Amino acid sequence: MCSFITIWLYSALWSCCTTLYSPSVSTTSPLSARHPAPFFADDKNAVALYKTNIQLPCISGIINNYTPVVGFGCDSSTLQVGTLTGFAAGDKVLLLQMQVPQVDLSNTASFGTLLNNTCIGNYEFNRIQSLGGNTVQLQFALTRPYDISGKVQLVRVPEYDSVMVCNITCLPWNGSTGGILALDVKNKLTLSGHMDVSGKGFRGGQVEANDIPWVFGEQQYFYSPQSALAAQKGEGIVFIPTDFSFGRGRAGNGGGGGNAHNAGGGGGGNAGAGGNGGLEITNFPAAPTPGTDGIGGQKYFDNQTNK
Repeated sequence: MCSFITIWLYSALWSCCTTLYSPSVSTTSPLSARHPAPFFADDKNAVALYKTNIQLPCISGIINNYTPVVGFGCDSSTLQVGTLTGFAAGDKVLLLQMQVPQVDLSNTASFGTLLNNTCIGNYEFNRIQSLGGNTVQLQFALTRPYDISGKVQLVRVPEYDSVMVCNITCLPWNGSTGGILALDVKNKLTLSGHMDVSGKGFRGGQVEANDIPWVFGEQQYFYSPQSALAAQKGEGIVFIPTDFSFGRGRAGNGGGGGNAHNAGGGGGGNAGAGGNGGLEITNFPAAPTPGTDGIGGQKYFDNQTNK
């Protein structure tokens, strides 16, 4: 299983984003739906309570909103999105490239190799200037390239002056959106629970729950979804078409599925490559067929270009 997830505590990253607009202090009430933080700096009563160390109410559950990006305007600041539910003018947002389509799909050991890393992992914060229909006008022009032939999403980032966290998480990645937890805390963040996104990033290959025929010697790197011949690949940073989504070839940094009967899937990669799975089961004294194991995910880690 290969899972990729990013957790952002935006207050820790703010100094790295000097080209973006510094967040203004909300003038909404303490229970504003746009800014669910319990206290804001311009709420005099809230500040007084904060100074007397009265415990802040907790935030919990899923605090972000998500939408797929399906198009870009020619001015580099206009987006076409799948839905505007949960978004409003003035919101801080995070734009990021989740998957790219530039991948080797040959039936060779190179299957699933990332071919172009220009866009993958790109992200930036921005603010919504206006919106309507399915169009979002951002306040600032984009500073990085994005490829909508892959998977790009826009995430609303809630802003807090000070806040206490009681068990927050993210929407599970569904192939288009999710897998990201992001919040902006200006002053004090108190952890009274978990920030837990376990198992909510890229999805691992599904275990076949039914009895299947014993098959041996399957050595291809991809198959269509036929669990009798090979298992499903784990997801990674490259987009794999459905008809190529089973079999031992990796999926970028996602591990390949085991071929034949009872071969093991490959592990996911990140700073290092994932390990290969085990070979197929066989009837003793016959030896298992080489090349039936799932191949480990590709090494891909870039801390030089802020990805």
